[in-house]
Amino acid sequence: MREPHSIISRNVTPSGYFGDGQPQERPPWLVFRLIRAFFEGFLPIAILVALLALFWEASVIGRIFVTPYGIDVLQRVADVAVGGGLVVSVIVYLIAATRTLQSVRDHQVNGEQLEALVTIVVLIFTALCTLYPLFRALTMIQHPAP
Repeated sequence: MREPHSIISRNVTPSGYFGDGQPQERPPWLVFRLIRAFFEGFLPIAILVALLALFWEASVIGRIFVTPYGIDVLQRVADVAVGGGLVVSVIVYLIAATRTLQSVRDHQVNGEQLEALVTIVVLIFTALCTLYPLFRALTMIQHPAP
């Protein structure tokens, strides 16, 4: 009786060729592709956090330099640094999220459905984590009754 031949039973040389001389395409590593897809979805929130930290530090430095000029100037510097930082951060976050959605579309066009799913799930999760504190701050009572 003849033994069936499979890929496992074929002789493989160290160069990746089978014994019959045909080149074998190495399968892409799914785990690494999924990790990359995770970080693609996580990138917008990482950029947002980095920009907010940068502008918060700018407000601290600005307050240090204007402390001798009084509380009015101190408040204006803090408002400009924090307010401007929030505006710039939101714009950059929206741009990064749009780029991530384009990446999801590219994954889908190339037939990489699992990578697209991981990227969009992580992007939605980070968006919800971003919007939850805003929703909570808008719906909670600021000064509860004693």
